[in-house]
Amino acid sequence: MVGGAQRPRERRYRAELEALARRLDLAERVRFLGQRSDVADLLAAADLFCQANTGPEPFGITFVEALYAGLPVVTAAMGGALEIIDESCGVLVEPHDTEALAPCRAAQPARRAPRRRRHRAVTISPESRARLSGGGSEPAIYQMVARVLETRDVRGGRLVDVGCGSGALWQHAGSRFDHYTGVDVARYEGFPAEGSFVELDLDTGATPLPDGTGDVVAAVETIEHLENPRALFRELTRLAKPGGWVVVTTPNQLSLLSLATLVAKQRFSAFQDVHYPAHRTALLEVDLRRLAAECGLEDIAIAYSEHGRIVFTSRHYPGLLSRAFPRACSDNVLIIGRKPRR
Repeated sequence: MVGGAQRPRERRYRAELEALARRLDLAERVRFLGQRSDVADLLAAADLFCQANTGPEPFGITFVEALYAGLPVVTAAMGGALEIIDESCGVLVEPHDTEALAPCRAAQPARRAPRRRRHRAVTISPESRARLSGGGSEPAIYQMVARVLETRDVRGGRLVDVGCGSGALWQHAGSRFDHYTGVDVARYEGFPAEGSFVELDLDTGATPLPDGTGDVVAAVETIEHLENPRALFRELTRLAKPGGWVVVTTPNQLSLLSLATLVAKQRFSAFQDVHYPAHRTALLEVDLRRLAAECGLEDIAIAYSEHGRIVFTSRHYPGLLSRAFPRACSDNVLIIGRKPRR
């Protein structure tokens, strides 16, 4: 069993499991490894990945990691597992049915997928890569977008949401606009019924919308997923009306959490191995400013989500502290700029 306890109840639960293993005379066969940084090596040494969830996960990145390592997966039939695991790569059992797990675990090693070499390039379809995000982001990110639009009294017209996912931006900022158009590689469940949807792999071509479609053109937590951030910025600028706004958000590489992770693991917090291939391109604040300037945007400004995780914990900074030091204490950053009027 791999994973460190972060909360008091988790530490108590681990102690109960260790006591149970001793009581059942399994202490020599069950290892509690705690927090580990060599997950890839552990997966490479395993024969099967079992994650008996008692509650649904929106996606389940651990399943993808295990499959990439060539392991069959046994887990509960709920949440994101239903979209990832089938009979070709694992077994789904009824939630909370512990009796059903035993025969699956005994049978699975024979169905093991071929081993992959570590660090081999990942081959994954654009739709599958997009779905790694679950179709949405933290509410604080959408609130950040709504806040900067409100500050500039932006309202009316059409909001074009590039990389829209399930359309969560419309839920937070839709009251300011008359129309909504979402663009993404797949239409997610929950996309607003009143919106229009355009299907497009953003890595392959221009959006099939005319120049100057949107009064605001936004890409919320999208640019980091793409191969060419400059191409995206140019496309967002093309889609904006003269005098319209372009808004881009992405993980904040200059937060205390991200900088500490860079020092400790030589990777930014949102661009560790577990995030690849969903997250591909890490951009600094200065990169965003350069991209906006290259596209000729004016009135460029930076904002922060004012919501960030405390270094190496699952807890978040108090609101007062994150507002006082937004760059250091925010997980996400935003840039906004206006397309020049003709």
